[in-house]
Amino acid sequence: MFESIIISLVSSGFFFTAIVLLMDRHHASKRHRGDVSDHFDGRQFFNISWRTGETFRLTETEEEFFGGKRKNWFLSFYKWILNQKISLWKKREITPVSPVARHKSKTTQVTYIGHATVLIQTQGINMLTDPVWSKRASPVQWAWPKRYTDPGVTLDDLPPLDAVLLSHNHYDHMDLVALRFLSKKHHMPIYTGLGNKEYLKARWINNVIEMDWWDRELLGDCKITFVPSQHFSARGITDRNRTLWGGFAWQIGEATGYFAGDTGYGPFIENIQERFPDGFDIGLLPIGAYNPRWFMASMHTSPYEGMQMQKDLGIRKAIGIHYGTFPLAADLQDEPLEDLAIAKLDPLFAWQDFRAGESGTVWEL
Repeated sequence: MFESIIISLVSSGFFFTAIVLLMDRHHASKRHRGDVSDHFDGRQFFNISWRTGETFRLTETEEEFFGGKRKNWFLSFYKWILNQKISLWKKREITPVSPVARHKSKTTQVTYIGHATVLIQTQGINMLTDPVWSKRASPVQWAWPKRYTDPGVTLDDLPPLDAVLLSHNHYDHMDLVALRFLSKKHHMPIYTGLGNKEYLKARWINNVIEMDWWDRELLGDCKITFVPSQHFSARGITDRNRTLWGGFAWQIGEATGYFAGDTGYGPFIENIQERFPDGFDIGLLPIGAYNPRWFMASMHTSPYEGMQMQKDLGIRKAIGIHYGTFPLAADLQDEPLEDLAIAKLDPLFAWQDFRAGESGTVWEL
C-alpha cells in the first residue's frame, strides 16, 4: 500500500512536471541574440547597478529583515504567500468613458484605463501604453491574478491608435489577446524592448519595432526613446531576462512625456537625468505592488518612491499607475492611494503635482 502511494505521488509529480515544462515551452521567450553591452552579457539582460556586480539593490529594510544575510529568504517568502489578503479585494465595475478621436491641442489628454494601460493623446497623436484587457494577468484565464477593476475604456471605444508603447513581457503588461485585436484593427507600430519581436510575431502580432535602451524612433513629428528601468522579464519559468524591459520618453515639439513602465527605484534615474536634463511635462509613474518591501523594492516603486522619481526627473505633472487592478503583492486595493496621500505631506515633496484616480479618469495637462 505504502509503495503504491509513493509510486502514485512520483508518477503524478512527473506528470505535473511534464505539463509545466510543456506550458513553459509554449509561453517562454527565446533568447535574444545580439552584441554584448553594458546591460547584456550575450545571454541575459541585467539592470544598471548601484555598484559592481549588483543587479538589484539590497534595501535597508531587507538588510534589517535578514540581519545582513539571506538564509531566511525562502521561509519569509512562503509566509508572505500564505498571508496574502486577496479576499479583501472587491470587484469594482467602472462606467467606461469614450475618448475623443483626436486631441489636437498642444496640451496632453491622459486617460487612465487601468493598471499600466494609459491612453496618451496630444497634438493629434494617439499612443497607448501596455494594453491589458484580460480578466487575469496569467498565461491561463482560469487561475492566478484576477482583475478586480474593469478597464476605463473598452477595446472597441479606443480612438485610432498611432502607436503602442510596450514596456516588457510580464502578463500584467503584455496581453496577447489585446495586442492581436489592436494590431488587426489599428495596424499601429508596437515599440518594445529587444527580444520581443520574434515572440509576438510567432503569435500573429506584427509591426513590432524592437529597441535597445536609448534607441530613438520617429513617429511623424514624435520622437520616441526607449529608456532604462529597474525590473526583469519572463513569460515562463526558464526565460528570465531573455528579453529587455524599460520605459519610454517622448517629445512632440516642445511637449515631453515619460512612461516609467514597471520599475523599482534605481540608478537608471541618474542616466535619464543626464539625457533629459530639462525634465518632462508629464510622467506616468507606478505606485502599486510594492509590499513587502524586502521583496518588492527591487522591482516596484512605492508611492513615496514614485514622488521621489518625479522630483529627481523634473516631472512637472505626474500620474500614478500600476495599482488597484490586479492583486500582485501584499499592498491592498486602496493602500497605494492612502500611502500616496501620506507621501504628499512630506515637506520634501512640497508643491509637487502628483495625481491618481480610478480607471476611466481623464486629465488634460
